[in-house]
Amino acid sequence: MVGVLYQDAPDDARAFLARYGDGGWPNLIDASGRIAVDLGVIGPPETFFVDADGIVRVRYLGPLTASAMAQQLAALGLDP
Repeated sequence: MVGVLYQDAPDDARAFLARYGDGGWPNLIDASGRIAVDLGVIGPPETFFVDADGIVRVRYLGPLTASAMAQQLAALGLDP
């Protein structure tokens, strides 16, 4: 799991993560917006479940709850 922050200044992103938590996974800053463009992001929050080959298997729009994440992982045959 990796978080990708875009359309955000690095200091603002760090402040957000310090205030609300980092989710327990690494977060990258997409300064150029290229990752967002490549994935077709239309507006945060969005979650993409990408397999080891780089293929997007699920696109989830809106805030991701623990139960929604478990459902998506189970649907992909992964153990939540």
